[in-house]
Amino acid sequence: MTSDMWSWTDANHAKTELLRREAARNTLLLLARLPLVPEKTMERLAGLHSGASLYRSLAFLREKQLIHSIRPPLQSGHAPQLFYLTDLGLATAALYRQVDPMCLARQNKLRGTDLLSLLPGLPYLLAQYELLGALAASQPGIPDLLAWERPWRRRYQRPTAKSPSQVALPAYAALDWGDGAAPFLLLPDLGGVSLRAFRDKLSHLLLLRAIQDGPLPELVIATTDDGRAGAWKYLLDEMAGA
Repeated sequence: MTSDMWSWTDANHAKTELLRREAARNTLLLLARLPLVPEKTMERLAGLHSGASLYRSLAFLREKQLIHSIRPPLQSGHAPQLFYLTDLGLATAALYRQVDPMCLARQNKLRGTDLLSLLPGLPYLLAQYELLGALAASQPGIPDLLAWERPWRRRYQRPTAKSPSQVALPAYAALDWGDGAAPFLLLPDLGGVSLRAFRDKLSHLLLLRAIQDGPLPELVIATTDDGRAGAWKYLLDEMAGA
């Protein structure tokens, strides 16, 4: 059986096998939300200090033809494996979620065309996943990824404008370590552009915060070095003061 030759009987059988393998089941469902995610991020989202348990889960899912991986040459030396669901894996995840597989694939961008469209921007996607993993590991306990949006977009109406405006950031995540959800807006900065390029995005975010009821999620910026981090702090203080 190949990944594109499956039946609902195969998916139901895989679902039954996963009932006895909680870690593998959780890994499958995580991949239904985070296509092309690397092992390191999965380890942190699972609260693991060692990759042995995750390795066994990935090996089992691969043996059952529920997942595949690619290793794109993004950097010299060791390139990370990036995992995604096969058609059978997608159908099995849909059975767990009790949703239509096509709806799940479309909503979470798991189709083949969606995966191909991620490749040109893969370094930035991996930066988002790295920041998500760092947030997951920032508190004690096992994190629970309650929500994930990529990108995060919101429309708002300025009091003096006739048409609505939109604010967009790379990603949104809500995590819970057992004491309530903490929402975050994720903004990785790889250092390739001037910080002026972020002014418009931040301006929209500050305007949205000023006119909406309730606080916005905490903005978390990851950048390349201390000097760049200092420049970000100066920019944020300057814009907030203005």
